Amino acid sequence: MTSFALPSPSSSPRLWEPTEHDFDRSLEIGLDGERRVGLDLFELGYWVIWPNPPHRAKDPETFAREKPDLIVLVGGRGIGLEIKHVKTDFSGPDDFPYKTAFVGKLSRWDKRSDDPWAVVILSRGPKGGRLVIPVATRGTWVVERQSPPMLAAPRRCWRTWDWLIERFRHPVI
Repeated sequence: MTSFALPSPSSSPRLWEPTEHDFDRSLEIGLDGERRVGLDLFELGYWVIWPNPPHRAKDPETFAREKPDLIVLVGGRGIGLEIKHVKTDFSGPDDFPYKTAFVGKLSRWDKRSDDPWAVVILSRGPKGGRLVIPVATRGTWVVERQSPPMLAAPRRCWRTWDWLIERFRHPVI
């Protein structure tokens, strides 16, 4: 069972508290995004590994936090990808409606030992776009929001899905 810490009396009140159902729904959305990206890469001829398939992702005892969402075999080497599946409707970097793109919680990125190569932000909207953010640009990411602090990549870090596929085809990673 998932447990969430209750806010301290001194903290500002929330309109609602996350529930186990919220966690499960969020996890399903994330896993769906991972499957979409992974299957697209597989159809392009790449071998894809899911370090945390659904049965492992839902079990805190077996969940491998030190692994990226996907590992793509490129030129005999495993390339880690972090996948973010968002509500925002966009087709790519040109029409992404924000100045920055969230790549995850600061606390998670500070503790990472898996070194993903890129973050892929996938739209759940009708356009189904993708935004690719190479982790090599992390030095330019900014901290936004304070509760919890989130890392966000500015526009100059964004790449297209085609850019990622081209890197995979001609790996100089």
